Amino acid sequence: MISRTREQIDAYFKRIKSQIYDQALRRYHDEKQKHPHRKNSKMKLLHFYSDGFENYGASARKYFDNVCNITVGVPIKAKAAGLEHNNNSIERYNQDIEERYKVTRHWGSFESTKKTSKMRQIIHNFVNPHMGLAGKTPSQEAEIKGDFGRNKLLNLIEMVSFLKSYGDDVN
Repeated sequence: MISRTREQIDAYFKRIKSQIYDQALRRYHDEKQKHPHRKNSKMKLLHFYSDGFENYGASARKYFDNVCNITVGVPIKAKAAGLEHNNNSIERYNQDIEERYKVTRHWGSFESTKKTSKMRQIIHNFVNPHMGLAGKTPSQEAEIKGDFGRNKLLNLIEMVSFLKSYGDDVN
């Protein structure tokens, strides 16, 4: 992100909503049928965690408050504070980006930076298994449907290429 203004964060969550809201709503309705008397916090809904930066929480609530659980103010050492989740993985991801930037010295333009970051994000979420997720990718853990086979990255690239050739918006 260029900046973390409320408008920028709102645009980011609006993009997330356009991509996953149907899945979040489906999970909400499924859980509501299983547990009609429970409040949202007791149901197994999609969950957003963020550090104490309020713009993240405000935007998450704006776009997902009714169908997802939102936890704001999670410290890096959350597990030491008795919380189940922490933001170490996000901080590590940010550190990886900083290290990559140092190696390349610069990407030349904001557009090339966005493309490089997007590719790293795709590899992180769909290709590389994670020890903390028992060998699953984050997309598998989040139950995102799609079997990309043994050559995951190549198959993802071919799928996007195919969709773009038919004019589908695959941002």
